[in-house]
Amino acid sequence: MKETIEAEMMVLGSCLLSQQACAATIERLTPDEFYYPSNRKVYEAVFAVFTRGEVVDIFALTQEMRARRTLDDVGGGGFLTQLVETTPTATQIEVYVRAVEAGAAVRRIESEANAILTLIQSGATMDSLTVSVQKLLQIPDATTARHSNKFRLSKLSDLSDQPLKPFIIEKILPANGLAAVVGTFGSYKSFLALDMALSIATGLKWQGHATERGYVVYVAAEGAGAEVNKRARGWCVRHQLSDDERFRVITDAPQITQPGDVAHLSRALQSLPEMPKLIILDTLARCMVGGDENNARDMGLFVAGLDKIRRDTGATIAIVHHTGKAGDMRGSSALPGAMDTILDVKSKERMATISCGKQKDQAAFDSITVVARIVGDGDTATLVFESSDAAPVGAVLPQRAITALAILREQFPDGATFTQWKSASEKSGIAHAAFVRSKDDLLTAKQIEHDGATKKYTARPEGEE
Repeated sequence: MKETIEAEMMVLGSCLLSQQACAATIERLTPDEFYYPSNRKVYEAVFAVFTRGEVVDIFALTQEMRARRTLDDVGGGGFLTQLVETTPTATQIEVYVRAVEAGAAVRRIESEANAILTLIQSGATMDSLTVSVQKLLQIPDATTARHSNKFRLSKLSDLSDQPLKPFIIEKILPANGLAAVVGTFGSYKSFLALDMALSIATGLKWQGHATERGYVVYVAAEGAGAEVNKRARGWCVRHQLSDDERFRVITDAPQITQPGDVAHLSRALQSLPEMPKLIILDTLARCMVGGDENNARDMGLFVAGLDKIRRDTGATIAIVHHTGKAGDMRGSSALPGAMDTILDVKSKERMATISCGKQKDQAAFDSITVVARIVGDGDTATLVFESSDAAPVGAVLPQRAITALAILREQFPDGATFTQWKSASEKSGIAHAAFVRSKDDLLTAKQIEHDGATKKYTARPEGEE
């Protein structure tokens, strides 16, 4: 253990001596891999200063630790000076980092082994034991993988047996790829991203396309956890499902350009029983705070962060992003250039069309048109998306819309103006706002028609497609 503590101090000293060594360390180590409490507290401060884009030196570290009220815990500024004075060179940072990684791996192995022993003694099920054993077996691989040669030279014959990427959504989303769901404000792109996520988590087809079931992590970076919950619950109700075991939500906004946040996110994902099939970042802007979307360097750092997460997890990462004034993907061209798949979303009223903006190394998929259906009422009302010819109106329209439709059919067989129909509906207890929503729902469901010349709404005959 003495050797591990010394290696930790050498790592910290190297971070203070060289910004290059600091960057290499942040890429590899997280604070909880440090064993000695004082070293861990110093590294937490190093992590914070570096990920803010500031120079890591004794002055910056002293200020950060004072703000955290941890400077006295490590013995004051003298401990930081000692770290620099006892580190012979920062050029050996790779050696120091490997020693810290090895020590952390040994402790994780001991921890998992003890957990397995506890499970055995408590009579745990075979499934629980299997999960714990798998975690134990993955630890050496995760550690030694970091030390392998970064680059490999391959012959064409080595590549000939490598298949194209399989899909996690048939013909739409490739496995272990980068994707973007792009549209204007209010184009339903977040709804559709969630629709894809829940389809994979439950194993249902997505708009007629088969999915590969697995864990999905939805990063609601705008902090709208309650809204995501309402939309997901509505989706489950519409599909008559209660199983959301493989669906997870993060309501914080990881900054993908910051190596520290990327490391923390990867660590959180590794806590799942198995690696996720899909990670959705909603939205790009919230996961790139302080970066310039139009700057190729900043966008390059963002893409590098996505690639790091993708390599660590094997998951497909889909970002939800806005279009610019010209109607294409906002920001630097480095972003669309890095994507394997781009889904362009355009909407009109409550119809949305998803078209193929890009499909790298695969055939472009056919455009998909869906219609928004309202599920629930009042505070629980939300939208789900189905094929435009998916279901009979009674199965998807809220009761207020069905009532408004019956009023139009029975009281106004020859049609009614907005005011006439609204007045009759209000007498049946449908308030103004609810009536407007009902009218929009019925237009979207093609249950009524509007004559622009006479300004009248007319109900289509029952049973007519």
